[in-house]
Amino acid sequence: MTAARILAVAVDCHQPDLLAEFWSAALGAGKTRTWTDSHGLTYRQVEFDDGPALLFQPVPEESCRQDVTDGTMLDRDRLRRALLPPLPAP
Repeated sequence: MTAARILAVAVDCHQPDLLAEFWSAALGAGKTRTWTDSHGLTYRQVEFDDGPALLFQPVPEESCRQDVTDGTMLDRDRLRRALLPPLPAP
């Protein structure tokens, strides 16, 4: 069986250049790459000698959070139990 390997961690952002430069300096990364896809979007990637790269990809959304639930009642109940104290017994 072949082991899975994470190649990159993608970060949605408004300013890929700015974030790539910041994280490259903060983490002491050696090199960054820039490329433009067929839709004209420019990506920045910070590469490390070992471990996954950081990929900064442009997005138009202003949202500071994303919905990471599956929308089921189980998801809601799991979140409630994690965040709130237990309900008192009747």
